[in-house]
Amino acid sequence: MRNSTVGILLGAFLGYVLVIADFSDMLVVAFFALVGWVVARVVAGDLDLAEFFNRNDRPSDPARR
Repeated sequence: MRNSTVGILLGAFLGYVLVIADFSDMLVVAFFALVGWVVARVVAGDLDLAEFFNRNDRPSDPARR
């Protein structure tokens, strides 16, 4: 499925949740959609979380200060 199609479906779903419930419920649904997107990218191999978490373990470079 193309990214634009996924975006349209997600936007429609979040709009539906907003109409049925309230804004805070829509934010909860949006948060879990974001978590699902991250998990899908990790499983597909498109996103490497080890690189993100290891970034803070490197010693700081004094030349960058």
